[in-house]
Amino acid sequence: MHSLLTRNLLSLYLNHCNNESQSQFIFTTHDLLLIDLTLLRIDEIWITERDRYGSLSLFSFSDYEDIDKEKDIRQTYLSGRMGGIPRIILSQIL
Repeated sequence: MHSLLTRNLLSLYLNHCNNESQSQFIFTTHDLLLIDLTLLRIDEIWITERDRYGSLSLFSFSDYEDIDKEKDIRQTYLSGRMGGIPRIILSQIL
């Protein structure tokens, strides 16, 4: 799905939510353009990471207290400071 379509659908949903609706929307994506603090709060963005044994860990961006929320959080994520970076072991693929 195109990034703008995903963003618009998410915005549409969020604009219709309020405290009384108590609705929840959970989705997964690999779309880095959605890592945007103008769209989502920092506690609404989570990442997963597998360890070398295949166990999955789940982290909220809000768990990282040393992250400057005023800077581009997408760049912070891409730099690897928050984990979630894929490890491709070519010897296992070939």
